[in-house]
Amino acid sequence: MRVANVIGCMWLLLAAGDAGAAPAAAARHVLVLPGGPAPESETGQGNIRFVGADSALIRYRGVTILSDLAPTVEALPAPDVVLLSRFEQGQVERLLWHKIGRDVPIVASERSAVALRAAGFTRLYPLPIWQSLLLKKGQARLRLTALPERPGVAGGRTGNGDVNLMLDFGGAGAGASRPWRLYISGETLPPDEWLDLARRLPGADLVLLHAGDSRLLAVLADGEDPGRGRRMARLIAPAPGDDAHAPAPFPVKLGRWRGMVAYQPPGTAYVFTRPSR
Repeated sequence: MRVANVIGCMWLLLAAGDAGAAPAAAARHVLVLPGGPAPESETGQGNIRFVGADSALIRYRGVTILSDLAPTVEALPAPDVVLLSRFEQGQVERLLWHKIGRDVPIVASERSAVALRAAGFTRLYPLPIWQSLLLKKGQARLRLTALPERPGVAGGRTGNGDVNLMLDFGGAGAGASRPWRLYISGETLPPDEWLDLARRLPGADLVLLHAGDSRLLAVLADGEDPGRGRRMARLIAPAPGDDAHAPAPFPVKLGRWRGMVAYQPPGTAYVFTRPSR
């Protein structure tokens, strides 16, 4: 069996079962947050929007997640949890700049957690590879699992303080529909490897990529040929500057992949709905 298939199977076993039920593998951490029912507008759907060039704000069923921090003057809503996929100088300064309280839950690599603990942050959830955190807020359920670098590639590791995370979104009483899945990459992958993400990450719906000093959102979808599995359907990038009128989508060729890149205007979001399959 190829290494890609082995690692994919390991992750699927860890994430098996309905996200609203008890996880198949015991989570390393369980985080319960206070909260009532999700707003009606967020039932069964969520959204992702870029904040600056290298941060993303994710909302799902009343849960607000801030993924990484970029210098920006934009006022941010208070997050329920912060995800730090990269170990970078200035992390503490950025957290303080955005007025992130030292009691806000932070998921990070073990190396980042050491630096943050020394700075006085108290609610830290370091995740070694293959370990997970189960977050509960109201009816919402979110499982975060740390994956190795270049998932599905022999020799994958996370020794530089970065952490790759698979997020499984679900909710109690959600029925038979599977969780919605987002992969957040802590590493910078060369464009030639973007095309293989769908194969390496079975079941993922979206991927947040590092591309130099910016983030990209890759939308994964089933291919026209069911036997060939999933494919990268399109890319979404933060619009340059503060102009609300983003440039029009444009075609791009990345190795064997040809598709469209769309810009996300400031203040707008990519809306996703929970899959029914």
